[in-house]
Amino acid sequence: AAASALAQPLMLIMIRTPLLATLLAAASALRPRTVIVTGATGKTGQAVVRELLKDDQTTIRCFVRNETKAREVLPVENPRVRFGPVDLEDPENVEQRTLDGDADAVVWCATGLASDGSTLIDQISLPTLAKALPKVSRDAPPNCVMLSSAAVTRPGWSSRKQKKFERSYDIPIVRLNPAGILGKKLNAEKKLARATPAFCVVRPVGLNDDWPRGRPVFSQGDVAVGRSNREDVAAVLVAALDATEARGKTFEMATLKGYEPP
Repeated sequence: AAASALAQPLMLIMIRTPLLATLLAAASALRPRTVIVTGATGKTGQAVVRELLKDDQTTIRCFVRNETKAREVLPVENPRVRFGPVDLEDPENVEQRTLDGDADAVVWCATGLASDGSTLIDQISLPTLAKALPKVSRDAPPNCVMLSSAAVTRPGWSSRKQKKFERSYDIPIVRLNPAGILGKKLNAEKKLARATPAFCVVRPVGLNDDWPRGRPVFSQGDVAVGRSNREDVAAVLVAALDATEARGKTFEMATLKGYEPP
């Protein structure tokens, strides 16, 4: 009778697969994990590495271009921080380097034009890296979080929409749009979404190192304007790795100053 009584709750959990998936996801979040950070030597990438180190169960693999700079700006004395050269213009190199070591997730902070002068490295290797990560269950959080930018859709707005959201459209990054970078960033987002369902795209408004830390505010529709503190952006990128609600989502964020970060 005792054995039967114990079996009943077990059977209930096995039958209720959403609950089982939730329990498994919670258990997975507690285990040690390895997170790749691309663009780790950049200002936001460095902030992401610092944020990841707050969890003593996380090991960080930094994909860098310049090993000398990595030694100067990254906490490489920490045994949980590893780094090595990766050519983000070479999808085969990215795939091999991802598969060579442990990798559970990635926070993509790299950006910039490839040597051809017309393609973003995001467009070249982000989808390849996403596909090389271990597959996760349908109910798991995203394992590929991309740092993008607000305003990526705005150059393609109709004249009617430009007038309706004039304060969102008439800003320097949209007017200038150097090398058509906004459209290229949008194209990279779309390629990522096709590569894996376990993605999340975070589009911060203008990054400003002088803007104080504050409460992150989220929106969708690409009309957000304002400023973002880089440390807040890093915190959101890392938090998205554990947020089931962030899976498959693209959203903008700004920082509301005057309120402490939660």
